[in-house]
Amino acid sequence: IAESIQSTSSSEELESVTSKFCEYKSIENFVFNASLFSNLQASPKLHFLDNIPEPWKKRYETEEYYKDDFRVEHCKRNNSPLIWPSKNSSLTAINKKIVSEAANYGIKSGISFPFHGAGCEFGMFSASTSEEFQKSTLNNPFTQYEIQLFGCALFDYLAAKEKKKNIKSLTNREKECLQSVSY
Repeated sequence: IAESIQSTSSSEELESVTSKFCEYKSIENFVFNASLFSNLQASPKLHFLDNIPEPWKKRYETEEYYKDDFRVEHCKRNNSPLIWPSKNSSLTAINKKIVSEAANYGIKSGISFPFHGAGCEFGMFSASTSEEFQKSTLNNPFTQYEIQLFGCALFDYLAAKEKKKNIKSLTNREKECLQSVSY
């Protein structure tokens, strides 16, 4: 998994590797997003990969559902995966609306894995299906493990790539200052 991700050199290739992995695992839809910081950068660089139906993606963005989405909130605050929708959870009215509308676009249930890096880095990988979760391939523990490994590798790869982007060499004067301080 890590080798296939690390062999990519563009966002398109990364999305292709992710799509192939999901096809191989019979995952109908996926969304990966990450908010990563480069060295000395005030705001994060956002990374986004998906194969969500375009009409649903537009609706989700237009309605700004990401501001209230229970999956995003769960993944921001937890390290454990979230199977959704859960019969045990008490969803807010807006989240019931999100779940209901998503089902109209073939996104009935799924699982979301959170990823947290150093500092405020955050990411999540969600896999979804048009079936009930219990009847889908997502209900297989081995498939869940592989999805989590894939998401971890993707998150780590992008975080490392982002950090490398902005590492700048020290000037000769900066090196002199550091040497004088270290004595």
